[in-house]
Amino acid sequence: LPESTTEWRLTARGCTTETLVGQATSSLITRKDFFLELKTPVFTQEGDEMRFLAKIHNLTDHEGQVKVSLDIKGEQQFHSERTIQIKGHSVTECLFNKMTIPLAKSITLTATATSGDLVDSLQLELPTRPWGMEFASSAGAITSGSSHAVVSLPKKQTYSWRELEVTLSPSIRQAIVDFALSGGGSSQADALLATISALNYATKHNASADDIRILQSRARDLVGSLTATQLDDGFWHWNGSADLYQSCRSYWALGLARKAGIVLQPGMLAKTEKNLANQFTKLGSNDNNNKSLILHALSITGKADFAHLNRIYRERAKLSSNALAFTAVAMANLERPDFARDLVELLEKKVKLETPENQPKIAWWPGSGYTVLQDRNETTAMVLLAFSAVKPESPLAAQAANLLMRERPRLCYVSPQALGSSVAALTAFYEKQEDAKADFEVRVLVNNNEVAKIKSANIGRHKMIKVPAKLIVDGDNIIRFEKAGPGSYAYNVSLTGFSPDLKNPKAWGSHLYFTGDSYYHDNLSYRGVPLKSASSSPVKNIEIGQKIHAVSRVSNSWSDARRSYRVRKEFIPAGMLLVDGSLKGNFQHHEIDDGVITMYYRAGSYIGSISYDLVGYAPGTYRVLPGTIRDFYNRQKLTTSKPRTITVLAPGEKSDDPYKLNRHERFELANLNFKDGNYEVALGHLQHLFKHERKHYERDLARMLLWIHTMDQYFDAGKVVEMFEILRERHPSLNIPFDKILVVGKAYRLIGEHERAWLVFRATIDSSFINDASLSATLEDQGQFLGGIEYMDRICLEYPDTPQVVASYFALSQQLYNKAPKAHELQAEEDRRRRKLGAKAAEHAPYDRIGLLKASLDHLHRFLAIYPADPLADDAAFSMANAYFALEDYETVVKAAEGFRKLYPESSFATSFQYMAALGHFWQYHFKEALASAAPVTESKSKDRDYARYITAQIHHALGTPAKAIEWYGKVKTLYPDAADAIKYFEAEKIEMDEVSSFKPGEKVEVELRFRNIKEAYLQIYKVDLMKLYLREKNLSNITKVHLAGIEPAFEMTLDLGDGKDYRDRERKATLPLKDEGAYLVICRGDDLFTSSMILVTPLKLEIQETPASGSLRVNVRDTVDNGYQAKVHVKAIGSNDNVFKSGDTDLRGIFVAEGLNGAATVIARQKGRYAFYRGTTHLGRKATPQQKPGQQLRPQQLQQGDYLQNINKGNDLMQKEQINQWDSLRRGKGGKGVEVQQAR
Repeated sequence: LPESTTEWRLTARGCTTETLVGQATSSLITRKDFFLELKTPVFTQEGDEMRFLAKIHNLTDHEGQVKVSLDIKGEQQFHSERTIQIKGHSVTECLFNKMTIPLAKSITLTATATSGDLVDSLQLELPTRPWGMEFASSAGAITSGSSHAVVSLPKKQTYSWRELEVTLSPSIRQAIVDFALSGGGSSQADALLATISALNYATKHNASADDIRILQSRARDLVGSLTATQLDDGFWHWNGSADLYQSCRSYWALGLARKAGIVLQPGMLAKTEKNLANQFTKLGSNDNNNKSLILHALSITGKADFAHLNRIYRERAKLSSNALAFTAVAMANLERPDFARDLVELLEKKVKLETPENQPKIAWWPGSGYTVLQDRNETTAMVLLAFSAVKPESPLAAQAANLLMRERPRLCYVSPQALGSSVAALTAFYEKQEDAKADFEVRVLVNNNEVAKIKSANIGRHKMIKVPAKLIVDGDNIIRFEKAGPGSYAYNVSLTGFSPDLKNPKAWGSHLYFTGDSYYHDNLSYRGVPLKSASSSPVKNIEIGQKIHAVSRVSNSWSDARRSYRVRKEFIPAGMLLVDGSLKGNFQHHEIDDGVITMYYRAGSYIGSISYDLVGYAPGTYRVLPGTIRDFYNRQKLTTSKPRTITVLAPGEKSDDPYKLNRHERFELANLNFKDGNYEVALGHLQHLFKHERKHYERDLARMLLWIHTMDQYFDAGKVVEMFEILRERHPSLNIPFDKILVVGKAYRLIGEHERAWLVFRATIDSSFINDASLSATLEDQGQFLGGIEYMDRICLEYPDTPQVVASYFALSQQLYNKAPKAHELQAEEDRRRRKLGAKAAEHAPYDRIGLLKASLDHLHRFLAIYPADPLADDAAFSMANAYFALEDYETVVKAAEGFRKLYPESSFATSFQYMAALGHFWQYHFKEALASAAPVTESKSKDRDYARYITAQIHHALGTPAKAIEWYGKVKTLYPDAADAIKYFEAEKIEMDEVSSFKPGEKVEVELRFRNIKEAYLQIYKVDLMKLYLREKNLSNITKVHLAGIEPAFEMTLDLGDGKDYRDRERKATLPLKDEGAYLVICRGDDLFTSSMILVTPLKLEIQETPASGSLRVNVRDTVDNGYQAKVHVKAIGSNDNVFKSGDTDLRGIFVAEGLNGAATVIARQKGRYAFYRGTTHLGRKATPQQKPGQQLRPQQLQQGDYLQNINKGNDLMQKEQINQWDSLRRGKGGKGVEVQQAR
């Protein structure tokens, strides 16, 4: 086994020829008896000052000196040597001298420990992180001849380290495969899109079996990852949240994967299609960027709706480059090349052309819109796809391909979101180009210095050339490729550098910036438990193993600073470790690598602050790079914080950072010590807070200080009073124990404030009373309601007459009053309780309504006798008068109400007493006295005024004086619906006449008007053809609606009916000037009402014989003048349930018979301008289900006692509830715990 300290596990497995299997495991530990351990961080950083710590493990009996040395190799050499004393079976630490980490890729540490024959050594290599910010420049192309590239870093920076790499690929095919496989920072969707595009290209162009196998394996793995991460709604997330762009990109890639023969989970794409269609309907009418994004994705599988694409196409003149490109590719996918070509022609007009010095010409298109759509590489890739589909011969297509190849390093690492579309575009562009057989040699020169000469056969899949640092120059670095021989190749050049110039670019200005980064002490602990309050005491020097709390704060207002995806990096000091699970912030996803935390924020989210915990691990002084926030799709857009420095002390050294308690910590410590009885410690914190932070915790500070200062050893009368006064204002509901409140009273007495002392002692009495009163609630809950009342009677008489006691005694009467309506329930509950105890039912207990009301009156009488001047006396008087009302003792009501009004003239119930006296008189039918009692109240401004007006109106109503009743009802009609109804009843208007009246020729024609509240009637009389009129109307119910416009009436007349304020039904006969025979329609208008009547002046008379069962009708027509029966008179008859008239003429006997009528008959007869009419009441023929016509009969309202008492009952109920609730809350509340501060006023 190797000579190292290791734990080994040995596993043996066996199988017999009978296929029986088994296994066994065992473990062992190998270790050296003498070995060296070096405590180092996982990385180092340029410029840090470190002191490496070694531990010598001696597991032998040897004791003596050990020579320990440390050598560090790198750009700079370092040697440190120490001699220390060790003991047997011990571990001894050795701290080497301080060294500064040099600029290098890594450093190698070699440590050796020697003591006599005992020797051990170890060697470690630690990566070194440069100090500064990284900058990069790249170029690339695919060419078949000689070429060159120019790369340079920003000129205003100084660089501590630079690196230049050149990569060659032997063919277009190999360049595209390498491009697809090199995207380290791309999403799964982009990686799959790039991989599938490269796989299709490689398959068609006979790539090597290894390349195809690698691409297929990678594609399947990525499909599996996308399957596992698909959300239930079919979308995919971007670092934690569903994202439209990532979902469209995933759908595109998976659609191509399915076409390439990779099996997808059933229904996977269908779910995405459904949600994409749903999201499309939610987009704004002008949001063509996102609409085209969705339609392009759906076009991959042929699911895009051409109608939607066509609508976008019609608006092509207003489209952005993004929308034009996505729409063009979608049109091409749906085999609409003419539409796609039109869009491409518009894209040709939006191109941006560049001719970099000594480099191939490039074309690009600017992005616009939301997040990733702003990236020019993404937009250019989509444009190249469109050109490749319908116009591949355009020079702009080749120039766009040049841009993407030049940007290859950036697309792989700096701007990976465009990797998938770029590879897809390049494969489409180069798809029809065949690689010539490669047999060339290329010479690579950097700034005119040859760095390599390579034959195509020796390139393999690709060749990477690292350029010596000494050949890299400031400014432009020119890389030339001199080629001889046939074949194509691809090259990429990448120049990177670190600059210690940490100037903040402030890309977002005041919309997104760091407000501060701090290291604080870890939370203090109390009895081994960390405080909840975070420390705000800064720390610069920490001890080995000490935990600290790091906070980085960011301000992020709503602007474009929230519209993009952002990546935040926080750097960890090299000699410190991040505590697992301590990172907190508003990010959607995070990654932790060696020395750096990377956090991702989706578009629209607020960045805010982050915090995490660190532990000191390796001694040294460490510089911390500034935190950064970058746009995920534009890595050059960033803002930074400020660099920091922190020191991890050597073992045994103590930090001299002063610890400053903040107010939150101090208050929490005061609270914890107070609760644990550590009053001396608590008092120190409390006094400091009371002096310096009083406004934040005044209430709680006063409470704890009061408790402490009421103790004998800390007693201070002035402090006790001061704290109590604060609590009286800020914490009036605080309950102070009896022993404490008595000390408060004592303190007031000692400072000479005797009245305040008395108030405190009185509050103590009240609290004690409440404690005793709680028993009555228990008795009541056990069904002993009267027992609880009797108990409280006794308690109230035993205690001094404090307001609390007096109010409680009054509440007893209200309890009795309130329970009166439920007396039978109390009786039943008492009987159940007594039976449970084996006793007889309470036969003589006053468990009936009258008994409880009388018991309530007894209490009220005693209350008024004992406390006639108490503030509650008028409440008791009001309740007493109500109780007499409930007993219907109206005579006593009057006496009591009038007496109380005189006794309590200033009471809020004064007008109520007056009103109650009026009611008492009213119910004794003393109407005159009732009105006299109510009169003063009706003109007052009291709460009873409207009630008094209402009762006055009701008295006049009952007395039959409607005009006065209406006057008083009018004052309260908006308050009481009954008052408005009464007014409607009195003021209701009506006018009516008989439907039909018949008169003999020469007979006086009179019509009777029946009316109510009508001042004047206007009559118009028309001579009509009754037969035609009736045929049209069938009945005369709608006669007033007959259209008579333009017809002059035969007669007109006006009747004066009075002042219109009858408030009752009246009749009036009107004589009509009608002499000629005929039918006359009389239209009467009374104010705004109409009625009508048909007047017949005729000698004809109809004598009717009805046979109900058969529905037959026999009409005898007789002339009343000559008493002869009339032949050849035309008759029409109809039943009320019929729709068809029965018509005919009378025979020689003057008879007409109508058969088959249904309902009440109506008969009209006509003989040369003469008419006769008959309306039957007997039902003929079949019976019909009667339907009552809607209508409402006006009648005087019957007034009930509750109508008159509702006002005082309401007032009494409110008073009862208030008193009972207060009493219940009091006795069921905090009794027994002490005294509420607010009671000691």
